[in-house]
Amino acid sequence: FMAIDPMGRAMALLLLLSVTATIADSSGNGIHSAAPPPPRFPKEIMMWVVAEKNQTVDGWDAAAKWLRSNRDVVTKVSAQTYFINTSAPSSLGVFDDANAFLVSLQTPLIGARNSTNGLHTERGSPALKTLPWVVPGRGVNSSEVLPLVERILDNPAPFLGALKADVAAKGHYGVNFDLEAWIGHNTSVAWPLQRRYAAFLRAACSELATVGAVVTADLGSTPSFGGNGMYTNISVFGGVPLAPGITMSTYQLHNNFSGHLADAVAAFGSHRAGIGLCDGCHNVNISDADIAAAFGSIAAAGVAEVDWFALVTRGDAVVQAPTGTWLSHLRSFLAS
Repeated sequence: FMAIDPMGRAMALLLLLSVTATIADSSGNGIHSAAPPPPRFPKEIMMWVVAEKNQTVDGWDAAAKWLRSNRDVVTKVSAQTYFINTSAPSSLGVFDDANAFLVSLQTPLIGARNSTNGLHTERGSPALKTLPWVVPGRGVNSSEVLPLVERILDNPAPFLGALKADVAAKGHYGVNFDLEAWIGHNTSVAWPLQRRYAAFLRAACSELATVGAVVTADLGSTPSFGGNGMYTNISVFGGVPLAPGITMSTYQLHNNFSGHLADAVAAFGSHRAGIGLCDGCHNVNISDADIAAAFGSIAAAGVAEVDWFALVTRGDAVVQAPTGTWLSHLRSFLAS
């Protein structure tokens, strides 16, 4: 027999192993290389904070203390900060109390009260990502809202320019737009408006990105809340680089929760879909099993963010905060 040099012997062995693996694989009995694991995205929980009318510093203070005390169930906070102001040249209005509240959460400060804004902060409390909430206004009549929204859709540049400047100046992580109910309220004008709103949000994403800020938006599947005005077709917004696009149609666990969750994931992908949760939005009693099933669906879909509606400040107290089973599942979600 012809002598085979060591290099040739090694090559022959590799060829034999390759052929053997191919034959075994074609028979269905071979060892298949494992599929790569799906990508993991950092988990986020955003909490909206709703200030009741004539909110005092004590209410904001109570909300700040709750958020810092429950840091294991929250990474991001949104509060009603910006609104559409017809008196401002840019159409941007600012609720200074909400803005100061959000800024106070960004950096741990020292002392019981900060002399600049009067809000309670504690040494060593982890900073939170802040996303001012863009709303039509506080206490605006529903008949007045659509003209307000159309005002910034018709002329977005001044509004977005002023928004970007304030977000950058205050160090906010991003903004959260909440205009969808009015975009879809009148079905005779809903679809053209939704496309205009999608274009507006796309422009907002581009504008805010120049200062390193993200854009999120509250949306809904069709129909939502039993036809109570929220007819946003979430698929229209799938091409907008929202981070994330949040569905509010999942607030009610008994209202086709899994279907609305699937709509959000189909539009944005699991890494850019936010799933809205709300304990006070149910018209029927929900059980611990219902809550567990919802979080099971969220986990199965690989969703990276859930969004809680809402901490409500009432006087010097916080109401509608997650408790019990809700709190346990939120904690597990963020830790997973």
